[in-house]
Amino acid sequence: MKKMISLLGLLILFSVSIFAKENILIKYDTAANLEGYDFVSNFEIISDSGRYKNSDLIILEPNENGFRFMAKNVPEYFPSNYKIIPAYPSFLNEPNIGAGYIYNVSTIKSIKVIFSTNRPYDTISVLYSTSPTGVIKEIKIPQDFNSIKSMGENELIFENPLYEPDIKKRTLKESPVLGGDVEGFYFQGIKVTTNPAYGYFEYSPYSVIYLKEVSVIYDELFTEEQLEQKNALKEEFGIDENSAMKNKAINKVKEKIRIRENKANLMDKSEDAK
Repeated sequence: MKKMISLLGLLILFSVSIFAKENILIKYDTAANLEGYDFVSNFEIISDSGRYKNSDLIILEPNENGFRFMAKNVPEYFPSNYKIIPAYPSFLNEPNIGAGYIYNVSTIKSIKVIFSTNRPYDTISVLYSTSPTGVIKEIKIPQDFNSIKSMGENELIFENPLYEPDIKKRTLKESPVLGGDVEGFYFQGIKVTTNPAYGYFEYSPYSVIYLKEVSVIYDELFTEEQLEQKNALKEEFGIDENSAMKNKAINKVKEKIRIRENKANLMDKSEDAK
């Protein structure tokens, strides 16, 4: 009898995961900030491919077209890449509001990216981690280059080939409510790989991307009751695993604000001196 009850409880627990849930991971008009430092208007553009100077990488504040960024002097005959990264760690934002952090994520079913590009033959990858301080991973979003029109709004979908819709065929694994390696889906950036033009595509030295939205369909990791228990345990035992990282991020943001204000003051003085 006890075995039957245990099995029933297990089935109830895992039946929560049968119906996948959808949430927006990142959206260009989301309202979120840290110490008054706006999340969406302070994204940064970088490159570790060694192909670009700082002056080649341009990022503008988002508008109705989405996040806006561009790389100039794109190599013509070999690939390169650049990345758009968040202003600060997304776990510091409220989860599930499109500010880079989806809470209580188990298995990813699919990822959808809505964007426009000047070069239809370039590729988009989503950078993410499954915990605030976890390893940054990359998902290359598949695309049919021939169906993408230059600067037309496109919708690309990554379907996880490892997602098993049949709960009976899954490998069952019980995650600890407190202290597990996986607890969410954290946006770490977008990687753009610029490819050489081929076929009837014409080369352009300008890689322009408008990114409107990234959304995720996923199975949840814990039930509502387990989440309540997790929060209760953290409060009861005074646990805050990310307090050091939070303080570091806040100090970094304050330093950025200080530097910007200092530069603005110097610019004002220069104008007065003219």
